[in-house]
Amino acid sequence: MKIAGSIVALVTPIHDDKVDLPALQELVAWHSSEGTDGIVIVGSTGEGSLLSEEERIEVMSTAVAQNRALANPMQTIAGCGTISTKETINMVQHAEKCGVDAVMVVSPSYIRPSQEGLRQHFGAVAQSVGIPVILYNHPGRTGVNVSNATLVRICNENANVVGIKDSNPDLSRIAELRAELPARVSLLSGDDSINIGFLAQGGEGMVSVTANLFPRLCKKFMQAWNGGDAGKAFAYHKGLLPVHKAMSCESNPIAVVYGLSTIKKGVHNEVRAPLLPIAKGSASAGVIDAAVQEVLQLQLKHEVANYKEVA
Repeated sequence: MKIAGSIVALVTPIHDDKVDLPALQELVAWHSSEGTDGIVIVGSTGEGSLLSEEERIEVMSTAVAQNRALANPMQTIAGCGTISTKETINMVQHAEKCGVDAVMVVSPSYIRPSQEGLRQHFGAVAQSVGIPVILYNHPGRTGVNVSNATLVRICNENANVVGIKDSNPDLSRIAELRAELPARVSLLSGDDSINIGFLAQGGEGMVSVTANLFPRLCKKFMQAWNGGDAGKAFAYHKGLLPVHKAMSCESNPIAVVYGLSTIKKGVHNEVRAPLLPIAKGSASAGVIDAAVQEVLQLQLKHEVANYKEVA
């Protein structure tokens, strides 16, 4: 199984502090129609750590069922990382039973395990299921960086590890990883602002927050890159930069939930405590509103250009 392309780190719609399953189903269907290659559910952007186990299972089951019913189903990936090896194993096994195509496991946060502890943690998780596993390295949020040597060793020791999502800003490590990793292992950008640089270093896809808002443009960006048109890919990347930057004005997923609520009917501007939603008229709202409108104009111009070509 090759994990690649434009993958969205999907939000979990919340309304009145409950998971909004109809809105989730609508989002899954919309992403399929927009050309998204895969969805990550109950990950960081999906507020997985703020959902109960019952809610996470409900989201996974609903998303998988909706995706399977579509004419163009996408790869479904469940975010399952927790602070505990035992609890992470529990979650990946639940995800496997729900029918996801793969699981994504972030390194344990806060406790800052050693490299050997990380190797054993990821190895135990991978060996507990029969489905593909994607490792997720995000030192800025977990407090620990998974070294290249550790990543390579984990991949060599566990045949069902098929991908690495990396949010380390040091792009030079990506070229080094690509040279050392088995061909089956995909490298996925975990930071929208560096997507094109990540791909240039040997990456094969992205797990995108911005794709929640502009899935079609994100897919066009990946198509341009994979088609060998680096100039066109850069133009898409540059065009999307206002939203890439705006998404970091608040802790993820506060900004993207607010942005999505302004352009997608049925999605409410609600997040789980202790996160707080962005208030309309606030400075953050102004930044996001301006960025979204700028990129909406880019999308409109692109659609008009395509229409003229077809006509």
